[in-house]
Amino acid sequence: MLDAHLGGDAKYNELLQKYQAAELEINKLARELRTLKKRQEISKMNIDTQISLNKTIISEKQKQETFLRLLLESCPELIIILNHDLEYVLGSKSVEKHLGAGDAALLYGHSFYNIVERFRSSVFTDAVIKRIEDIVSSRGTDLKLEFIDVNTGNHKFRANIMPFFQNDQEYSGIFIIMNDVTDIAKKEIAEQASRSKSDFLARMSHEIRTPMNAIIGMSELSLREELPEAAAEFISTIKQAGENLLDIINDILDFTKIETGQLEVMTEEYTFSSLINDVINIIKPRVLDSRLRFVVDIDCDLPSVFKGDAVRIRQVMLNLLSNAVKYTNKGYVAFSVKREIIDDNKVNLIIKIQDSGRGIKSENIGALFGEFARFDIKMNKDKEGTGLGLAITKNLVNAMNGNIYVDSEVGKGSTFTVILPQEVLDHKKLAQVNTPEDHNVLVFERREICINSITRTMDDLSVKYKFVSSASEFRDELLSSRYSFVFLAAALYNSVKNLFGKIKTGTAIVLIAEFGEIVSIPNISILTTPVFSIPMANILNGVSDSYTWAFNRKSVAEFSAPDAKILIVDDINTNLIVANGLMQPYNMNIDLCSSGAEAITAIKSVRYDIVFMDHMMPEMNGIEATERIRAMGVSDAYYANVPIIALTANAVSGTKEMLIANGFNDFLSKPIDTIKLKAILAKWLPKEKQREPAQERAAQSHTAVSTDKTGVMINIEGIDAGKGVAMIGGKVSNYLNTLSIYCDDAYSKIIEIQNCLNNKNLDLFTTHVHALKSASASIGADSISAAANSLEIAGMHMDTDYIYENTGTFITNLEALLSRIREALLVMRNKTGDTPIDINAVKCELIRIKAAFENYDVGVIREASKKLKDTVHAPGIGDKIRQILKHKLSGEYKEAILLIEEIIKDMQGKEV
Repeated sequence: MLDAHLGGDAKYNELLQKYQAAELEINKLARELRTLKKRQEISKMNIDTQISLNKTIISEKQKQETFLRLLLESCPELIIILNHDLEYVLGSKSVEKHLGAGDAALLYGHSFYNIVERFRSSVFTDAVIKRIEDIVSSRGTDLKLEFIDVNTGNHKFRANIMPFFQNDQEYSGIFIIMNDVTDIAKKEIAEQASRSKSDFLARMSHEIRTPMNAIIGMSELSLREELPEAAAEFISTIKQAGENLLDIINDILDFTKIETGQLEVMTEEYTFSSLINDVINIIKPRVLDSRLRFVVDIDCDLPSVFKGDAVRIRQVMLNLLSNAVKYTNKGYVAFSVKREIIDDNKVNLIIKIQDSGRGIKSENIGALFGEFARFDIKMNKDKEGTGLGLAITKNLVNAMNGNIYVDSEVGKGSTFTVILPQEVLDHKKLAQVNTPEDHNVLVFERREICINSITRTMDDLSVKYKFVSSASEFRDELLSSRYSFVFLAAALYNSVKNLFGKIKTGTAIVLIAEFGEIVSIPNISILTTPVFSIPMANILNGVSDSYTWAFNRKSVAEFSAPDAKILIVDDINTNLIVANGLMQPYNMNIDLCSSGAEAITAIKSVRYDIVFMDHMMPEMNGIEATERIRAMGVSDAYYANVPIIALTANAVSGTKEMLIANGFNDFLSKPIDTIKLKAILAKWLPKEKQREPAQERAAQSHTAVSTDKTGVMINIEGIDAGKGVAMIGGKVSNYLNTLSIYCDDAYSKIIEIQNCLNNKNLDLFTTHVHALKSASASIGADSISAAANSLEIAGMHMDTDYIYENTGTFITNLEALLSRIREALLVMRNKTGDTPIDINAVKCELIRIKAAFENYDVGVIREASKKLKDTVHAPGIGDKIRQILKHKLSGEYKEAILLIEEIIKDMQGKEV
């Protein structure tokens, strides 16, 4: 039993162990199941996450594709994407426009070459195709980034064609982007056109100034002579008109600065009476020709001296007055200037120009101040003009911080009002009578316009007056009452002249004449219309009856400087003569040089007070010469400080600043303005050398411009001798010398021009023909000057075809002219038995040959010797010149130099 029991326990234990093992296995399996469930859950979560992520990625890709599509549709650039097989993948909306492809999406998968063949678009140029083929053949490696310009005719593109890669290594295709730069190209073309316009205006400024030199120079030199008052006033008007034309030229040159908002306003002291006189005298001839009544009303209480831009203000006034005259067929033009006080030192000038002309339609007034604005072309077809006048006027007014307004009615006329702020420098009244209470004026006048002007002016001047309109009234008043002045119309003088012998002593007679009416009666003053405050006050104060003439004569020279030493440098001898003539009233010691190198030599020998240096000269220009002179200042302060004034005809904006930056002290434009010359001399000459002018100077009469001093006619084919004489100051003897000098210069220039062509040196060629152009114009050889001008322009533009085709003819014509000049000079010298000599030309050659002796320059010695041979019979220096030439032949250069220095010293202040 026991064994059986034990045997049963063993069985039990075995079963128990199996159970326990099974339980452990179940637990293990349960754990594994739980693990599997967890993993399943995690996997499910990962799957869900991946699905969500995939959905997000797909959504983002869809968004990116949408954004890319929108970008390509809105992008103005022409964009094409090709795969590595050169198949079209994607493109911008511009593809449809420039290829004419309809829906660009339909191009997907098409070969690039099929697209090129199918659409034959001009954007696929040979350069574009070659670039693509280069990328394909190189698989996108070793190709530099470069841009290709594509011009389709209507559009211009800048193309960038480049490979793109996957994983930064695998070549995948080509990316083409073309930027439409048409507008940029148009802008560049417009800017180039603007630069060309500026260059043209800069060149034209020089061309216009050359003939203006004749007008202004002749007028100026004529005004220095003793002339009848009427002639003096007429010539003064010519001179002022010429100066005004120069101002207009300057304004046109400044129009490019107006367009860019860079117009400069020069604020300087100016006398208001001079400004008004200029404006009225310039516009009066136009009013006279138009047969209009001209009414002037200038406020007597205006200050006498302002600070502002007188040139700009004058141009504004003249532009508006010219327009008023142009568009007024009958009636009047009225010009008035009043004041509006701002504070103690500032006023507004109220300038009004009114007319009874055609008027302006209300719908056109808004565009009136636009560029090239002209209205009612059919009605105004007979009116000349560019349409720039009012545009320039408005910009000038705005630049001076002013305003301009217009009020107009068709058929009744227009009124332009300009308000300009000005600083007051002298509060003295513009026009006032010293003792108005001492004057009682009788006026015999029937013209309504004169009656109104005189009434208004007398009231402003606080002078008592009485008007009469008949000869009987005039006789009764004249004989019964005492008057200090009697004003009467010049046309009425003959009807009452017998009464003037009966009037009491102390009564002054003044005739009121129309502008252009020639009236000359001994001891009787003349007042020309329009009557206004300034000339009226002058007459009542006994200052002058010809205020314009008195003003201009005074402006010639206000001091003399006999101890001053001046050097003028210019490669054109005719320019030297003109400059020298304009400086003669100052009685200075003037030396002349014709090159920068000679100027340096001269300044080493003489301590000049001022050097006037031409800007454009061959070999060594004015800037280079000035730089060398300033460099000498390291060892001697004189050279660093001597005033050097630039002379140039290229007076465009920025020139003055450029020259001063290169060592010049100041700037004087050609043709030389005597007022500016006077200011330059007064500013830079030492004050101790400026003296009061002599009270009386002997007047030198000028001979007729067409004959020499013996009456021999100057008649040379191809030359306007009258113009030439005027250009060099009005002296025929100087003109004959100038012709001789011109021949020498021209022969020398011909050789230089031929050398330049042989050496293909167009820069120097242009300089030489420029010199011939200026010199030829100065002697009156206009056709030669014009031909030289054409060659100069060709040289500037590097137009070698024109130069080589036309230079030969130019030289042939020039040589023929020079031959005719030589023959004419020989005939005249044989008839007169005299060789006219210009002292400064001789000085110039002496300085040149002295420098040549010092440097052993045989070529210059030979050339200068030829010119000096013409002076061997000149009184006073002829013997010494012959001696110099002998020293030259024997090689005794030191002795020649000493003799030259002696002659130059003796010649100071003398004229041969």
